[in-house]
Amino acid sequence: MIKINCDEKFIEKSIKDTFIQKKFFTTENEIASFLNINISIHNENLISEFNNDKFVIKVPFHLETYLSLLFEKISSLYLAIDGTKYFPFQQCVEKNNKKTKLGEIHHKIFYYLVFKNNGIDKTLLYSLIWPNEKVLQINKLDTHLTNLKKYLKEQIEYEITFSSTKGIIKIKN
Repeated sequence: MIKINCDEKFIEKSIKDTFIQKKFFTTENEIASFLNINISIHNENLISEFNNDKFVIKVPFHLETYLSLLFEKISSLYLAIDGTKYFPFQQCVEKNNKKTKLGEIHHKIFYYLVFKNNGIDKTLLYSLIWPNEKVLQINKLDTHLTNLKKYLKEQIEYEITFSSTKGIIKIKN
């Protein structure tokens, strides 16, 4: 979801490691990213640039302070999908001024279905959500998809539909 680019590899690694600890999705693939953050250091300032926006923090800095400022900036970013707004950094979906927060698994499912709009193999989706499981249980994924669908309908009246053909699942428009 977030691709970080920085010439200072120590800073890049520190920020990426903290993002992983905070359970932010990070990626090395610009195509799969929702947000590319370019970080540079100039004149004792750390400059973060993304989406025609930037902010500056004086070096040295506390990583928590930086992350707080960054999250404040990126939390309002959303994608418009089928009459809804998806706020990936808040793990929320909004429709008709009703907003709901997704649980961790529902958020991962929703994220991958949104960003793989041409569809994603159910086996791959399963392994992305439960990477440590040895036995593949597609019915477990199907149950979570059904629960996500019910949850969105109950909470914000969003009737999401999925289509699945030859093991490829996607959000049906």
